[in-house]
Amino acid sequence: MFQPYRSPSGRPWPLSVVCLLGAALLGWTFLLAAGGAPARAFGPGYFLYLAATSAALGGALFGLWRVRPWGPPALAGALLVDDAVVAAMGELRPVLLAVQAAAVLIALWGVRRAQPRRDRPG
Repeated sequence: MFQPYRSPSGRPWPLSVVCLLGAALLGWTFLLAAGGAPARAFGPGYFLYLAATSAALGGALFGLWRVRPWGPPALAGALLVDDAVVAAMGELRPVLLAVQAAAVLIALWGVRRAQPRRDRPG
C-alpha cells in the first residue's frame, strides 16, 4: 500500500510545509515591523499586538512541528485572534480567510494522520 512520506518524527510533509511557511510568515512580519510603517498605521498598541500574536502563532507552530494534538486548535485560536484585530482595522480579506482555513485543515489532517490508530494492530 502507498505510504506518504513522513519525517523521522512521523510528521507528514504537508504539516512540515505549513510549519515552514508559518515560520517564514513570522519572519516577514518582523521585517515589516522593523520598517515602522505598520506601527504608524496600527497605532500605539502595535508592538503589544505583534508580540502577542507572534507568541501565539509561534507556540502553535511549535505544537504542529512536534505533532502535538493541541497544535491545530492553537493555530486556529491564534489565527482567529489575529483575524479579529485585522477585521477591526477593516483589512480582512476573503482570500486570507481561505488560506488560513486551508492551513488549519491541513494541520488537523496532519496531526490526526500522524497519531497511531488504535483500531488496527501494529
